[in-house]
Amino acid sequence: MSTQTHIESARQLAKNIADENPNLQNSGCLLAMPLISYPSGLRTLSEAEVSVEGDKIKSSALHKADLSVFPQTSLQKFNTIRVAAKRIITDNAVNVGGLFLIPITKLADVMQRLGEKQTEWDAEFIVLEDEYENIIEQHKRDESNIAHLISKHKIDKHDFTSVFKFQIRPPLAIKTLFEHDEQELIDTASVSLWEEVAKEAKSKYYSSFTMKDQISPVERVSQKAITSLKKLRSKLINLSFLHDGVDNIIEIFDSIINDMPKTGYIEGTPLLRLSNFVLQFSDAVRLEQVANGDSTGITDIEFEADIEEETLDTSFDDLEQPSDFDDVPDSDFQDDFSSDTFNVSQSESAPMQLGWGSF
Repeated sequence: MSTQTHIESARQLAKNIADENPNLQNSGCLLAMPLISYPSGLRTLSEAEVSVEGDKIKSSALHKADLSVFPQTSLQKFNTIRVAAKRIITDNAVNVGGLFLIPITKLADVMQRLGEKQTEWDAEFIVLEDEYENIIEQHKRDESNIAHLISKHKIDKHDFTSVFKFQIRPPLAIKTLFEHDEQELIDTASVSLWEEVAKEAKSKYYSSFTMKDQISPVERVSQKAITSLKKLRSKLINLSFLHDGVDNIIEIFDSIINDMPKTGYIEGTPLLRLSNFVLQFSDAVRLEQVANGDSTGITDIEFEADIEEETLDTSFDDLEQPSDFDDVPDSDFQDDFSSDTFNVSQSESAPMQLGWGSF
């Protein structure tokens, strides 16, 4: 079945379930990441000498040297498409056991956007295939000091181009073998939802609200920060059939975001409130607490400021009484940032490396 057929079928399915009570089977489906691969453009030179601090060393204790026989810049566009395809799915779905649970209502849009990326990939591949020899010749001119090595270890065009793949997988229905396992699947997906949203919020906090040292706060952020956060809101709403408490999170989210300036930079007190909110939003435990009805899971810093103001106005008699206010617990953040990596596999039987763009 073609991607376009999947798109039309998904649209019809979304219409059919519009009037039904949402549940796991009629509201979601499973989608695998597209199969995407491309070569690394590297050859491993087993007999290469390695220079360390000016000294040439040849030792079995040193790793073999990699030679770029095809320019990495000409492969970067394929990695960009790969990352974009991954983002299309992760922005709209939640990982459950390696597959991605995606709302039926978003399936047609996701499949269409993946199809567009596949078309973009195919167009780039046609250009690369036609210009393969010219690209290598230019690479040799750019790297004239090792041009003879590039010529000697050049990868056969057929072997090189056969690695390129962009295959969209068909969506799968959600049906557990045993009926009592469905709730467990929902619970697992819910936990993944809190974790993924929190992880993304944490990444946004460090990239938008702190300096390069990831400690010092920035003085202002642009409206792009709000736009970026709204993607998390959309993901939560789209997957709200997994947990009734998503509405609780959205309510707090909107109460903060709607108070932010609609144009220009966000700075001063609004920035303080927003960064405090994002910092708490990046804690999966807090998200789950709010979803389960605990309104103290995520608090507005303005509420804490009001408490301090009231305390200053309190008389001496009142100060003799113990405070009833509890401190809001700090989140325990870990530096476990993830990044898209390009894994390279190596065959022991042949010197050519074929790098596979993996998710």
